[in-house]
Amino acid sequence: MLTRMRIRLPDRPGALGRAAAALGTVGIDIHQVQALERAANRAIVDLVVALPAAMLPGAVARILAEIPGVRVEGSWQTSDSLDLDTDIEVLAETVANPGRALHVLVDAAPKLLHAHWAAALAVPGGDVVHASWRTPKIGSVELGTLRPRALTAPDGSRLALAPLGSRYAILVGRRNAPPFHPTELRKLSVLADATARVLTGVPEQRRGGLSLVRPSTQG
Repeated sequence: MLTRMRIRLPDRPGALGRAAAALGTVGIDIHQVQALERAANRAIVDLVVALPAAMLPGAVARILAEIPGVRVEGSWQTSDSLDLDTDIEVLAETVANPGRALHVLVDAAPKLLHAHWAAALAVPGGDVVHASWRTPKIGSVELGTLRPRALTAPDGSRLALAPLGSRYAILVGRRNAPPFHPTELRKLSVLADATARVLTGVPEQRRGGLSLVRPSTQG
């Protein structure tokens, strides 16, 4: 199991290198670096790391806090690092199998966004029509104004919501993590819009056999 860490650091040469060097000295292996934001002389970066046995994320935060200007905003477990071609592969799969385009996106969304689950919701109503593995029983969701946005559930889970055409929306969730960043929301919105365009030409009866059912809790 890998850990994804969101860190804030000064936007100047060498800042990320010092953070990486500090992690390397205690045996932390960096699998991926993703820049989320650069503004006002600061940067926000997500790191996917493999921690040594018995090391907790809190220890990593303390190591990084010793570097001037560096702060860990949050950390959470993730199943694996994201291959650079994954987004393209998902889009290719939706085009190749348009009748299952919605299923493909929902099942892939947790990996695409380093989240824990995803679900497609009917619009209006907010009922679940398809859910990924390990999606909790979320019942109906009050969608409100349908636009890409980050939310926080009553239990503290972080949520990302985006329209998926006019008939569906996609909801992505992760636990014990910082809020979804605007960069992540844009990514989800673009993928949802592309999937909706594929679904536009698919008759309703061919859309993967969708039915208004609640997902079962798994894992």
